[in-house]
Amino acid sequence: MEARKVLKLCFQEFVYPWYTTITEDKELRRHLKSLIIQMIWKLEKRVNNVDLVAFAFQDVPYVLVQHVKQIREAKNKERTTFGGDYTFQELFQKSNCHFAMKNQQQEEVFFFSLFLFYFFDWLFF
Repeated sequence: MEARKVLKLCFQEFVYPWYTTITEDKELRRHLKSLIIQMIWKLEKRVNNVDLVAFAFQDVPYVLVQHVKQIREAKNKERTTFGGDYTFQELFQKSNCHFAMKNQQQEEVFFFSLFLFYFFDWLFF
């Protein structure tokens, strides 16, 4: 029951005021509410299916160890020829970069090389 009150308050205070600046269509508001409720139900279902023991004692420690390794690697590269003129923060960010944040030019070269590889493979074999 408390979750419904919180959800209703969130809709009244945040969602509806924002969407009323876009449109006054009440059907859109009902549809949006239905979508968000479905999303919350699916999220709840997924959370209930998580093995908390494995998450707490396998997944979280693994991610933390990987994170510490990346910090150490960046720290060791700082002020060396491998690190170049990059600061610690820049080295860490480069090693821990989300794929969407990578250099666009490098991505284009990579995809072009993949294209050439498969094209020549198809052409000659």
